[in-house]
Amino acid sequence: FTDMCPKEEFVDGQSTKFGHTVILVDTTSGFGPEQFTLMDRLIFNERKLISIPPYDRISILNLDGQEIQASENRYIFSKCRPRNGIDNSSYKLDHGSFWHPVAKMKRNWRLFVSGIDKTKENLSIDNEGQFTQLLEQIKELSRIPDLMFDDSYTSRKLIIVSDLLQFSDNLETLRREATKGAISATSEIRPML
Repeated sequence: FTDMCPKEEFVDGQSTKFGHTVILVDTTSGFGPEQFTLMDRLIFNERKLISIPPYDRISILNLDGQEIQASENRYIFSKCRPRNGIDNSSYKLDHGSFWHPVAKMKRNWRLFVSGIDKTKENLSIDNEGQFTQLLEQIKELSRIPDLMFDDSYTSRKLIIVSDLLQFSDNLETLRREATKGAISATSEIRPML
């Protein structure tokens, strides 16, 4: 029950897993309050969460550039979106019944939303990372089994919250000015080793 996902079963050789949405949040350049509010309104708003089908897994991956390689990064949140007990939901699974009481669904929904709210607090606004491994993280997301972003899910979606600037040893689309500490975009790209 800790991840709020139904038990996976196989029917005619097919998994009963639902979808998986990964939200990759790049906090290496830090967020201003306005950017954080915009992210909150566009992605973590309760109306947006309700639009995700019941039992789809929602995972949040923080790319902070703090002494961790892309292959070592883990989700800071990963749970299935529970049924919410809203009768006018477009998803029939959200509707309550005798066997699935609305009160229990609403309690699970509140636990889920509070978990996301606590996770958002861990996304640092003032962070300044040492490097950005955005492309490496996308590659590792598709490769590492315990991140569970494989084709066993009925659908997969990747949402990227980033300034889309890459800065790492192998691939650099930024140039750091040593005298000013500023970052500027450049077309200089070093070959990957």
